[in-house]
Amino acid sequence: MCKGNLMPVYDYRCDKCNIERTQSVSITEAEFKAICNCGDTMKRIYKSPAIKFNGTGFYTTDKNK
Repeated sequence: MCKGNLMPVYDYRCDKCNIERTQSVSITEAEFKAICNCGDTMKRIYKSPAIKFNGTGFYTTDKNK
């Protein structure tokens, strides 16, 4: 069940301070810029999503159809 309005969460890093921060950003916000405490703009860190496959296997179940 979905409660409230969920926003995507992104990780940011400051190249100057090497500090990382997690920030939730609204989808409607066109250009979000994370600002570090030192005043520099933080860059977004791109990571691979966590994917979990459950079951005995997709190929073995799909080929018999």
